Amino acid sequence: MSALDPIISRKIQLMSAFCTSCVVIGHAHNLTIPFSETARSGFDLIAYSTEHFVRFGLARLATPFFFAVAAFLLFIGAASVCDR
Repeated sequence: MSALDPIISRKIQLMSAFCTSCVVIGHAHNLTIPFSETARSGFDLIAYSTEHFVRFGLARLATPFFFAVAAFLLFIGAASVCDR
């Protein structure tokens, strides 16, 4: 089985760590301010908007990333088996 390029391996590790933290943040419920209450304070609106962007924007990238990495590693392994 051929070894994966160390640079690509390191990039996958770093992105996996980032996406793992995105999964944790996506499943956490940190902000308890209802959206209707955010009109009273500018900070509440910024906090709500930031958490909403992270939970429903950035955190949604983790699942497709892990799927793509799994497929990539599967086909790299399958290609090395076929080369024998």
